[in-house]
Amino acid sequence: MEITWLGHGTFQFVLPGDETIVLDPWTDGNPAYPKAFEIERCDTMLISHGHFDHIHDAVPLAKKFNPR
Repeated sequence: MEITWLGHGTFQFVLPGDETIVLDPWTDGNPAYPKAFEIERCDTMLISHGHFDHIHDAVPLAKKFNPR
């Protein structure tokens, strides 16, 4: 498994077989989000709670990737 911290509570997990899980997606405006990083796949999205800094980009990512 490959784990990438994307700032604050946002993580990307790439499982064997390339299934990709995104946890608490906050990319746009997250000061710690790596500028050159782009989420290229999202099969499953996990949200720990409803604060803006944990759900900010959930809708745009869901529209782009249609995750579980």
